[in-house]
Amino acid sequence: MRRLLRHFTTLACAALLAGCASDTGPSDAPGALHAEITLAGASADQVRAGELRLYGSASDFEDEVAPRRTPLEGGPAAWRATVAELAPGTYYLRACFDFGCGDYRTETGAPRPIAVTAGRTTEVTAAF
Repeated sequence: MRRLLRHFTTLACAALLAGCASDTGPSDAPGALHAEITLAGASADQVRAGELRLYGSASDFEDEVAPRRTPLEGGPAAWRATVAELAPGTYYLRACFDFGCGDYRTETGAPRPIAVTAGRTTEVTAAF
């Protein structure tokens, strides 16, 4: 009887540990991106609407292929948007308004990568 109880206890502990070691965890959780966009210049006061576009690769960004679009809120010179439920990974940002679009790029002109981490909100500030 004692041996049976010990065997049962061992199996129960093993089952509990196996349940704790499942593949679903924080690394699978979606992330989010919060962007603050500032428009400079005298014409910024005339802007009434904007849109944030996120691209899943640098080539999609350059070719303007399949962006995830989110309306920008605020204005006329300060805009913001939050994009939730993003798969962790690297994204590229473009902000578009009625007068045209501004690209989030490095000083050398290359698309600036934005890393979205699982379960976290990535903050981006850009001025155009």
